[in-house]
Amino acid sequence: MATKEAYLEQVLTEVEEFAEKVALLKARLAREKPGSKLRYYWELEYLRNRFADFRKQIEQLEEADEVRIESVRESTESAWQSLKQAIETLLNELP
Repeated sequence: MATKEAYLEQVLTEVEEFAEKVALLKARLAREKPGSKLRYYWELEYLRNRFADFRKQIEQLEEADEVRIESVRESTESAWQSLKQAIETLLNELP
């Protein structure tokens, strides 16, 4: 279980760093005109879906036993990478 706890600590640190990018994204969106915000609707929806997937993976990781921990950890890592890529893409599109 120490491995699971260490991984959860690592994820917590990464999520805190991710929160900074979300704050940056919110600031950039706040500068956009209301009409142009609609332009990013689908990208934001995709980001929300990726976050929901990641949150589900974290819940599964917290509940995983020793037998399933590695496969759940890999799924969590995949969801995390997808989430990071989604926000990076959106940040790169915004001025």
